[in-house]
Amino acid sequence: CWQIRASGFEQWVSIEDSPGTQSLSIDGRISDRSGVGAILFNDQNGFTTQKGIQLSFAHHLTLSEYNNQYLSFGISYKFTQFGIDTSRFNNGDPDNPFNPGLADISVNDSNFDIGLLYRIGRFFLSANAVNLLQKEIDDFNPTEP
Repeated sequence: CWQIRASGFEQWVSIEDSPGTQSLSIDGRISDRSGVGAILFNDQNGFTTQKGIQLSFAHHLTLSEYNNQYLSFGISYKFTQFGIDTSRFNNGDPDNPFNPGLADISVNDSNFDIGLLYRIGRFFLSANAVNLLQKEIDDFNPTEP
């Protein structure tokens, strides 16, 4: 069956710029041994926002029905947009890279995750690798979130 879920969470209700998160997900089978899923999310906290989507595919193999032995593989693609609204920054420091009037900062990021699960009876072993694509990070660049 296909499942659709929506969620929303607000902290500190009635306080301006309080943290909030919303998400919408869908997942289900596309064949006897494969499935797909997607998650849309929006997260805001004060001056920062993070929005994105994750698309996933999984395939399952039956190694032995006699002792319930299975092997599953999965891959996910993630796209995230991170933003900082600098229009309301007001600290009076001219050397601060986040001066009022500076354009809003927005950074997009794409990456992949993979996973493997081996199950026999009640026991399982899994391995995951996240953010497979290398990303250079400049810690002192004011546009790097």
